[in-house]
Amino acid sequence: MKKKFYIGLFGINSSSGLSLTKNKDRWKANWKEIIELVKYVDRNNFDFILPLSKWKGWGGETNPNTLSYETFNFASLLLPITNKILFYSTVHLPFVHPVFAAKAASTILSAYPKRYGLNLVCGWNENEYQMFYKVNKEFSSNRYMYGAEWTKIFTNLTNTNKKINFSGKFFQIKNAEVFFENKRDIPLVSAAYSSDGRKFATKYCKILFTMFDNFERTKKINKDLISQAKNQGKKIELYTPIHIICRKSNLEADDFHSQYSELEQDKIAVHNFIKNVAIADKKTLYKIMKSKSATIASSCGSKIIKGNPNEVCEQLRELKSANFTGAAFSFVNYLKEVKFFKEKVLNKKPLSND
Repeated sequence: MKKKFYIGLFGINSSSGLSLTKNKDRWKANWKEIIELVKYVDRNNFDFILPLSKWKGWGGETNPNTLSYETFNFASLLLPITNKILFYSTVHLPFVHPVFAAKAASTILSAYPKRYGLNLVCGWNENEYQMFYKVNKEFSSNRYMYGAEWTKIFTNLTNTNKKINFSGKFFQIKNAEVFFENKRDIPLVSAAYSSDGRKFATKYCKILFTMFDNFERTKKINKDLISQAKNQGKKIELYTPIHIICRKSNLEADDFHSQYSELEQDKIAVHNFIKNVAIADKKTLYKIMKSKSATIASSCGSKIIKGNPNEVCEQLRELKSANFTGAAFSFVNYLKEVKFFKEKVLNKKPLSND
C-alpha cells in the first residue's frame, strides 16, 4: 500500500500570499473569500491549511502581507465551519511564551482534538523582531537552543495535566500547568533549510517543511534526511512549499508568469525581502535570491510548478517520487486558481494513493 501524500494551502491568511506582485488579481485575504476557499478545499479532500506568521508587510506599492491574520485566532475561527481539514498555527517562538502557547493550543484542541497542529519558527525578520525586542545577535546564533527549550516546555504542558518545572539557559519555569481534556501529541512542523534547522526539526517535530530546487538532487537529500532520523529512532515526514501556475496551455502559463512576476513585479517589496535575508546573514540563500528576483516575486523562493494541466500533473508525480510526503500550495489568487487546479489536475489523481 502506497503512503498518503498530504496536500494543503500555504499563506492564505496574508494579503498577496507568497507573490510580491502588483497584479490586480493578487490575493487580498478578503475574509469572505477566505471562508469560501476554506470550505471548498475542505469538501475537496485537501488535508491542511498552513498560514504565514507576519507582523509587517514588505513595503513597496502593494505592501505584501501587511494584512496578516494572527494564526491561533485564524484556526479557531475557521475550524468550526469545516469538517475534516487540519489547521496549523504558525508561531514565532521568540514572540510567544511556551506556557501561553500551550494554553492557546490546548483551548483549540479541547474542541478539535484531531485537527490542529503547530508550525514552529525559530528565526525571525529583523524589522519584525524590533517590534518586540532590541535585536540580540547572540540570541540569534542560539535560536535553535532556545527553540529546543521552548518545545520541551510546550510539549510537556500539552501532554499532561501535571505541574512542570524547567531550568534552562533561556527559561526558568516553576509549577507551570495547563489543564484541559483531550491531552495529546500535537503534530509539530518546523520550516528549515540550514543544517541546524533541519536537525532541530528532525529531533523535535513530526514534519520538516523545507524548500528545494532540483528534483534529482533533492530526492537524494530527502532520502538521507529520512535515514538520519531513522538512525535516531525518529520518523520524519518531509513537506515542501510549491507555487502553482496552471493554465489551459503552457503558453498561457508562461505569459501569466512573466506578466505578474516581471512586468508587474513589486520591485521595492522584492528588494526588501531579499535585503531582510541578507540582514539575517543567510549568505548562501541571499546570493540565490538576488540572482532570481522574478522567482522571489513569483513565490518568495518556493519551487514553481508551471504549465498546462498535464504538465503540472507530471511534475507533481515527480515531486512525490522525490521522497516528499506532502506539499503546501500557493497561488497568485487562491480562490480563482485552486478550483481549476482541483478540476483539471487533482481529479486526474497525480497523487493517488491507490
